[in-house]
Amino acid sequence: MIKENKVSKYLLYAIGEIILVVIGILIALQINNWNEGRKQRQEEIDILKEVKSALIYDLNNAFHSMKNRAISRRDLAIDLLETIKTGKELNDSINFIFIAGGETFRPSYTAYKALESKGIDIIKNDSIKYGIIQIYDSDYVNLKLRLEKNSFSNLRDFNRPFLFDNFKLNENEMYTPIAPKLLLESEKFKIILFRTKGSDQATVYQLSDLEGKIKKVISLIDNEIQIK
Repeated sequence: MIKENKVSKYLLYAIGEIILVVIGILIALQINNWNEGRKQRQEEIDILKEVKSALIYDLNNAFHSMKNRAISRRDLAIDLLETIKTGKELNDSINFIFIAGGETFRPSYTAYKALESKGIDIIKNDSIKYGIIQIYDSDYVNLKLRLEKNSFSNLRDFNRPFLFDNFKLNENEMYTPIAPKLLLESEKFKIILFRTKGSDQATVYQLSDLEGKIKKVISLIDNEIQIK
């Protein structure tokens, strides 16, 4: 009887030890998972901050300067078309180099490449994740392709040859018309102005639309970063 009690006590002790070990393992796993989750969350926040900084840089540099140039070319083309329509004289302070066109778009891809290397799914917020993908893999690509296509066509096939044939470079390094009156009567010049007006207006619209998307993603990132 005494022997049986000793065996029972030993079994209970052994079972208790096993339970304690199991509980300890589960607690350790839970702590490890918690630490790993915190680490992943910090990596997510860090990469979101990098992407946000890159997007702000694009807005303040590539977008700002390109949009201002497009608006200036568009407005100048509109003014010149009005000059042709009303029969006024050309303003001799205009630098006609603008009709050569040509724009390049060079956004910052460093942060997005870093995100891709870590895995895009590190970002848990789907609105942010797919917003970033849309900007870099679609919107930036489409804008760059359209600008390159327009620039190549304008520079090689149409505008630049016309510029060199009908304008001269003066002492102030400005392109001025060789024969202003004949220039205003030129149908090709009108075509260039209409194309410049349309192309740059499209650029302004596209940039404005993309600016809105970028600002929305930046706002979402700000909100996400504040979540602990």
